[in-house]
Amino acid sequence: MEVIIVDGGSKDNTLGIVKGFAKLSSDGLVVKIFEEHGYCRSPANARNIGFINAHGKYVVFIDADCMFLDNDFISKVVIALRGTQ
Repeated sequence: MEVIIVDGGSKDNTLGIVKGFAKLSSDGLVVKIFEEHGYCRSPANARNIGFINAHGKYVVFIDADCMFLDNDFISKVVIALRGTQ
């Protein structure tokens, strides 16, 4: 599983926080961090950067303001995409 974080110049210490997550990378989890630069910063551009750098079979976009009521959200998405239960 890959977690790709694309920061568009946030002012809330996002990069400092997510750099701690990058240390969690292991054989089963890869955390990658990218930054948007220039005038073309937008959610669409951030998604394009993430997609271009993704190596998985499936890609799911999650924005910083998403709230999950289910701790098994990612597992359920993977099961649904694979068509298995």
